[in-house]
This record gives sequence, structure tokens and C-alpha cells, in this order.
Amino acid sequence: MINYYKENINKIANKVVKNVSEIKEIGNHYLNRHLVYYIKNDTNEEYVLKIFFRKNKHNREIYCSKTLNEYNVKITEIADYGIFEDGVEWILYHYINGEILETIEEKINRESLKHLYVELGEELGKIHSSMTFNSMGDWNRDLIFEKTHDNFIDQFNEDADIFIKKVYERNISEEELLVKAYNTLKENTSILQNIVEITLCHNDYGSRNIMVSKDCGTYFLKSIIDFEMCCPWDRDMELLSYYYELRKKDSILANCFRNGYEKHLKIDDNRINKKQKLYYLYLGLSICCWAKERDPDYYLVGLRYINENIDTKKS
Repeated sequence: MINYYKENINKIANKVVKNVSEIKEIGNHYLNRHLVYYIKNDTNEEYVLKIFFRKNKHNREIYCSKTLNEYNVKITEIADYGIFEDGVEWILYHYINGEILETIEEKINRESLKHLYVELGEELGKIHSSMTFNSMGDWNRDLIFEKTHDNFIDQFNEDADIFIKKVYERNISEEELLVKAYNTLKENTSILQNIVEITLCHNDYGSRNIMVSKDCGTYFLKSIIDFEMCCPWDRDMELLSYYYELRKKDSILANCFRNGYEKHLKIDDNRINKKQKLYYLYLGLSICCWAKERDPDYYLVGLRYINENIDTKKS
């Protein structure tokens, strides 16, 4: 189905935006998850069309766009959304005149970067502090929250079962390592008995999903994008995967991020450290169960998470 959309994108785009005068591919189409296009019409109105080929991603983005505006989170405004005749979901966003931080970060001067990372911390702090949940779940097409589990551990275990099933299906050469990681997860979930609260999490936060723009020689955060992974979760895992990884690379920028984040919520290092190895194994499995062929570099990140934490002992 995804190939049909690629081959017929001009006709499809004109169903969403009338009188399309320009269309070009953007985004990571090689992953075969979604298709994303820049679109301009004959009156020079600019949009981004995102076509979804995975369940529940469309719902999350719409819900977050509608809800996080109330909390002054910098997000992209949705112009329209819907479902094509064949059931494929789509969202039309107003185009943002900016650049992806990941693509230009090395060109930005140090003082601008420090300012940007304070902003990055503030925005994630806004997301994490925006709402809490009494159960795990997701939003349906009507944007109604549907409970999947009463508690975090049950959702965590179900996810791990899904990951290992995908590993077996793909006949991955590192299967023995991934099975060991899975078994370690299942043996140590008691560590998660005292999750303080479940909050809204972006779950793919980072410079590849941050739009920035330049004004008077200084870069500013323009918008956070790609909320398709957003759902109720333990914010400590997101802090681990983003902030703790940033600390390893650049402690100064990490401190800037922390200063921004803690305008909204405190980071509890002691609490995170207790779950660190377990969460890295989860993150590693979640990556390695799909990425080896589609995104080999990212697969290596997942393997690193596992190799560095596989000796987790039962608490």
C-alpha cells in the first residue's frame, strides 16, 4: 500500500490540498512507516502532509496537538486531518519555516546552543507536567482514551513480550543476547513497583524532532514535532534516554537542559539510577527488534544499550 501512495502522491495530495503547485518528499521514507511531503498550493500556502501506515500514531499526534496548546508547548499547528477511503490516516500541518536541529547543530555557536538547550528542557518539562494518568492506555480515532492496563508493570511486560516476539520472527543474529536482555527484564520488574506517577511523554524527544529558526543571529526553538510515540509513560525513562545520554556527550549542554526542565519538574537522579539498567535493556530491545535492516546505525545504539547493561542483577 505504501508504494501505491508514493507512486500516486500528486493525485492523493490534491484530495487534501486543492491546486497543488509544488510537492516534495521530506522525512525518513526509507523506514516505510509513514510518508511526509512538503506541499505548496497556487496561492503560496505551505503545508506538510503526513500519511500514516501504522496504527494509533495519527490519533496521538492529533490529541497532543489539541491538548498541549493549552500548556503553551511549542508544537506544530494542524490545518486538517482525516482518513482516506482505504482507511489510511493523514494529517495536514501548517508548514514551519525552520530547520531540524540535528542537521545544523554543529554550525550553531556555543552561546546559542546553550540557550536552545534550556528551551529544550523547558518544553519537555511542560510536556511531562501537563497531565498525569491513573492507568496505561492510548487514544482511539475519536480521541477517547482507552485503558490497556491498570498499572505500568503490566504494560511494560506486555511491551517486552511484543519485542521478543519480533526478535524471533526476524531471526536476528544477536538473538541470544536479546533473549538474555528479555529474561533479565522479566526477572527484575519488581524494581518498578514504586513508580511515582505516569505522565504524558513524547518518547522520541531529541534534536531530530526539534525545529529551530534564526532571528538576529541567534537560534530559537520553533516547534517540537513527531508526537506519534507520545503516550502515558514513566518520564524517568525519557529523561534517561535523552538527558542522561546528553550528559555523556556534553555536560554543559546537559546542565542547560536540566535548568530549563526543572522550571517545571525536578529530576530525581536517585530514583532514575535504581531503574537505569532495566530501562536501558527495555530501550535496547525496543530498538533492536525492528531496526537491524531498516536503520542499522540505530540498531547499533540499541545493542550498546544492552551490552552496557546486560549484567543487571535482581534487586
